[in-house]
Order: sequence, then structure tokens, then C-alpha cells
Amino acid sequence: MKRFNRIFLILFLTLIILYKGIEWWIEYRLEVLINKNPDRAYNIDYENMDLHVLFKGVTLEEMKIVPIKIDSGTVIRGSVDYAKLDGLVWIDLFAGRKLNINQIIFQKPVFNIKLSNDSVKKSSGKGLQELFGDILSRGKLRRFEIKNGGIVLLEPQDKSVVGELNNLNLVANELETDSLQWKNLIPFELGSFQASIDSLFWDINEYTKLSSGKIEYRMKDRKFSIKNLSMGYTEDWKVVSKKVGKQTDLMEISLGELSIEQLEASSSFYSQLDILAKNIVLEDLVFKDYRDKNMMRPPDKVKPMFKGMVDAIPFELKVDSIVLKNAEVWYSELAKNKSEAGTVRFENINGYVHNLTTIQELKGSYKNFSAHFDASINGIAPMTFKLTVPYNRDAFNAEIHIGKMDLVKMNQTTRTLAGVEIVSGNSDRIYYKMNATTTASENKMYFDYRDLKLHLLKEDKEHKLKNKGLVSAIANSAIRHHNLPDEGKYLQASYYTERNQYRGPFNYMWVGVMDGMMHIVPGKSVQKVLGLEKKDKKAQKKK
Repeated sequence: MKRFNRIFLILFLTLIILYKGIEWWIEYRLEVLINKNPDRAYNIDYENMDLHVLFKGVTLEEMKIVPIKIDSGTVIRGSVDYAKLDGLVWIDLFAGRKLNINQIIFQKPVFNIKLSNDSVKKSSGKGLQELFGDILSRGKLRRFEIKNGGIVLLEPQDKSVVGELNNLNLVANELETDSLQWKNLIPFELGSFQASIDSLFWDINEYTKLSSGKIEYRMKDRKFSIKNLSMGYTEDWKVVSKKVGKQTDLMEISLGELSIEQLEASSSFYSQLDILAKNIVLEDLVFKDYRDKNMMRPPDKVKPMFKGMVDAIPFELKVDSIVLKNAEVWYSELAKNKSEAGTVRFENINGYVHNLTTIQELKGSYKNFSAHFDASINGIAPMTFKLTVPYNRDAFNAEIHIGKMDLVKMNQTTRTLAGVEIVSGNSDRIYYKMNATTTASENKMYFDYRDLKLHLLKEDKEHKLKNKGLVSAIANSAIRHHNLPDEGKYLQASYYTERNQYRGPFNYMWVGVMDGMMHIVPGKSVQKVLGLEKKDKKAQKKK
């Protein structure tokens, strides 16, 4: 019996020594092979290694991904609670060949990304691609998964946290790690891929915050989506305007969901945001644009029209349709020496933009891009907007229809934005057509209205708007109170508008509409005093 116990003990100790020896040897071989490539960009270190039962794989605990060379660009460091390497092919390990593994699972990894000072090198998307390409190409791998991961964005100077992406989950199947494909986030040929992030936040600067809900991409469905995207200010926009210190457009955006459908893989999607897709759908978009006219205006620069705006897009874009569902656009302007901003709102916007592209070959076949939107102005009148922009010349055609409305309800906009209070008036229709070039536009307008009466306003010392009685009386005597097709002296306006090249295309259209109003609302004698005929001739010559 004692002899049996002694033999059993010897066998047991031999097995333990053998097991530990194999474990030590495997750890040694793994360490050699993991960091074998002399051209690698990252080292992989770990605190401990556990061998799986029956040698089916290993678990690397407290794994670190450390950059070898650090330059002025984006720097990424990774830490992983533990990494499971399942399905090790032992023959390749014994022979000292490249690692051959069925799958790698990163459990609770965190990637710390120190952003670059250089805007050219600031692409964290490309940096992650290169990191995954570097560490996964060290072996033959068929499946890669990240569970409950995170990404932390750090300022380059003090390494303070400026953003986080939470609960990153990612699965890539049927990998071919000897075939680089930069069109994928995991930059290899692969059979299927899906990834999701529960939420993100990013402090763009001291007063601007960006956040979102779930972000998801499914390769099988070729669909990318973001929910509850928001970019806004932490302070009132007028305070932000003073901090910016110059007159400019300040913008806030909220978006219920953005979906990119039938997305084609692009080698620059993750780094330059190249988008080749059938549809982009924007649901519940609210876009707010603010401008403080009291701030100093920077030196004027020539502003592009619609074609120039598309030509200036810095990435490759091809979208059959951009669809807006239940969108809102607000424009608020604080006029000079005024204390209260005026706002115009375009609500319940539904429509589309067709054939938008920056690819030269497609511009030739598309000929133009077009837009068609139905909306409501300030919630009181229906509106239709149509736009056609050719790709081969800097011009556009626009058409606006506005239905019946009580003009008094426009006071929420006109009182502060234009210094005009509408005392009474009803509009049956406004129709505006614009054929625009870079220098001038040829326009047509119908404005059918009745019982129009106005007050011209001024702001007193207590910042209250008061009626300028005498001036208002003179103005009301100079305007036509009715303009209806079935009544005498009905006016339709055909006229030209000179373009201010230092303003954008929406300002161009707004000035065109105002010109049309001036051709209809004032009496003919007043129009002569205003010199509208001379102004028309001058603009016509420029066109």
C-alpha cells in the first residue's frame, strides 16, 4: 500500500511538473510569437496566463497593448481585463510558425486615444484600424470578438478626458488575416461583421457638447445607424457668441435617428468618412442656426452657391436619396442694437434630396441634383420648396409655394427680425420662382393678399418695441392694402435681383423674395421713388 501511494505521489508530481513545464513552454512560445514581427507597431504584454483544460486555449490576464513608437499623431493604448485565445493549433505552436487560432475574445477592453494636435493626423478611426490590423495579423485567425469594451478620448496636452464611447461590442467572423482590406474597421477580408456602441459623449470645446445613443453597423444588412444624436451649447447662444468674439453662424443639432442604408464598403469610411450609399434617412432632425449682428463681422469672403458647397465636401460622397422625416429648421437673428432675437421656423419638413455626389464621373451622368420639401412656416402656413442644381455650371433654379395664412401670426418673426408689426392682413398665396446665376437672378413672384396694415417699430430705452406712429402712418399710406387677381390693379412681379457674393445662397433667395415684395406691396409711385426699375436694369445687365 505504501509503495502504491509512493508511486501515485511520484506520478502526480510528475504530471504537475510536466503540466507546469508545458505551461511555461507555451507561455514562452506565445510571448515569442506574439511580439515576433520586427515591424510591429505595438507590443502585447500581460500579467498572467492560464492554460485551458485539455490545452484547448489560453487566457491572458490584464493584457496591455502598448505603442512602440510615439510621434505627434494620434496615440492609442489598450488595456484588456482578459483575452481568451481559443482553438490553438499546437502543431504550429510547436513548430515555431505563425500563431494559428480559431478565435480571440477581448473581455472589457478599454482603448485610450490621445488625440493629435495636428488636424491632419487626428483620425482615431484610421488609428483603430491600424491597431487591429497590427495585433490580429500576428496569427491565422478566424473569429474576433470584443465584449463590453470602451473608447476614451484624451486631450493631447494634459490627457484630460474629452470623450467616451461606452459598451463597445463587436464580432468579426470568417477572417482572413493575411488579406488586408482597409474598407473594414477590422481591416481584413471577412465573412460577416457587426458592431455597436451604446452611447458616446465628446466635449468639442468648453461650451459645445456632442452626445449620442446607440450606434450600430451590420455588414449583412449594409446599414449604419445612430440614434439620439445631439450637438449643443452648455450656455445661452448669445453668451457663446460673445465668447467666439465675432459674427458667425452658431449651430445646434438634435437628431432622433440617422440611417445610412445599403452602405458600400469604402477604404476611407472610418478615416475620411467617405459615404457611398443608396439612402440616408434623417428622422426628427432639429437644426438651429443663430447669428448675433452686434458682433464684429470678420472680413468678407466670397461665399459659394449650392454647387460650390457640394464641390467643397472633403470626402467622397454618392447618395441616391437623402430623406428628411419630420425635421425642423430654426433661424434666429439678434439685430444690431436689439436685445431680443427674431426667429423664423420651418417645421414638419418632409422630403428628399436626389442624386447627390462628389464623384466627377457620376456628376456627368446625373447632370444635376434636386430637392423637394414640404414644410410649415412657424406652424401657420404650408410651404413647398423645390430646388435643381446643375453639376456643370454654378447656377440653380428654386421654386417656393406658400399657402394661405393669417399674416398677423408672422409677428413672432417680423417684430424682432424686421422691426415690423403686422396689424392686419391675410395672404392667399405666395409663389416665388428664381433662376439664379453667380451674379444675378431672374425672378417671378405672385403675392395675393388683403387688408394689409403695418406698424413700424423702434426699441426704447427699456428694450420694449414701440410703434413709430407718424412713420407707420406714412408707410400705410404708401402701400397697397389689397392685391387680388379678381380686383383691379393686380400686380405680378417679374424682376431681377443682384447677388451679394459675400452671402450664401439662402440669403440670395431671401433677398429675392424681399425684392418681390417691394415690387408688389408699395404703390407704383413709391416704387419709382425707391428706384426699383433702375435696380432691375442693373441686375439684368449683370445676369
